[in-house]
Amino acid sequence: MQQLIQNPQIIAEAHKKIIPYLHKTPLLCSESLNEMLGHNITFKMESLQKTGAFKVRGVLYHLLDLKE
Repeated sequence: MQQLIQNPQIIAEAHKKIIPYLHKTPLLCSESLNEMLGHNITFKMESLQKTGAFKVRGVLYHLLDLKE
């Protein structure tokens, strides 16, 4: 049951399976932080998912897999 998802085809299939259940979360960056660090850092706001958690993608994929 437990598998490592490394194959691009498997990733695409997993994406198709879970995308209807997820919010499209924004990418944010901080100009002052980027200036301080000298890098362009982007934050993916997964905490804005319906569940309020950032781990929802993997859990949802496995729950849908069990459902099948």
